[in-house]
Amino acid sequence: MDTQNCGLDLDHLARQTMGDEELQKQVLSLFVSHMSETMPRLVSASEEASQIAHSIKGSARGIGAWSVASAAEAVEKACGDRSSEILVLKGAVDRTMLEIASLLEKE
Repeated sequence: MDTQNCGLDLDHLARQTMGDEELQKQVLSLFVSHMSETMPRLVSASEEASQIAHSIKGSARGIGAWSVASAAEAVEKACGDRSSEILVLKGAVDRTMLEIASLLEKE
């Protein structure tokens, strides 16, 4: 995988997948699926927002998407109205999803 101009920590991803590029693609595809499922739930959730954000944080850390993990942690720790934190997280997720799509297209 091309590591140039990438916000994802692809060295971390490679370590997590023992350098297996096919496994890296699968993990990135799973992340995309997970985000497609959880982000809409997060936006509409109130009571379980912290748990959903925690799940997103763990997934992001697994692939080296540090900006997503950091933004998810802010949502997880926020009290009351989380709308501004969720907006920041949505932006980080959107950028990461575009990056992943670009990486997967190159393969």
